[in-house]
Amino acid sequence: MGLARPGPVDAMLTARHTYGMATDLAAVDIHDDDVGDYSVTEAGWYAVDDVDKVVLGPFDSLAQCERAIQDRKRLNDA
Repeated sequence: MGLARPGPVDAMLTARHTYGMATDLAAVDIHDDDVGDYSVTEAGWYAVDDVDKVVLGPFDSLAQCERAIQDRKRLNDA
């Protein structure tokens, strides 16, 4: 199950994370040209779900975004 992305999101910059059975989050680098496609106000790293809804962000780096995704996972697992 791949995530369909509007615009030229670099697949090498996408990290997928599975949470539970129903939610799949991906860390996505949204560029200035793609801001409107995701209904966000600024470029950066965002965690999006399996229907391309922004859940967390923006973050300055992939590492920050991945930490936030892991924190969310720990909260959901608790």
